[in-house]
Amino acid sequence: FFQATPDMVGKKLSDIKGNCNIAKAYGWNPNAQKWENIMDKTFSSSGIGYGFVFKTSNECRLGEVIAPPPPLPA
Repeated sequence: FFQATPDMVGKKLSDIKGNCNIAKAYGWNPNAQKWENIMDKTFSSSGIGYGFVFKTSNECRLGEVIAPPPPLPA
């Protein structure tokens, strides 16, 4: 279980999946009282603090993939 955070707003799960192979992902809709598929949904500011759950097919680390900076000049 994870909680949507402000840094996720405007991003999809695929943007923050890190090295995870996500098989399924669902978010809880408190108004409808049901789980909804969020694989292709964009996180909105109204969802901050809401919970979601996902299943992976590998051991992994969630997070944005950011290229490391180049080495410092000699």
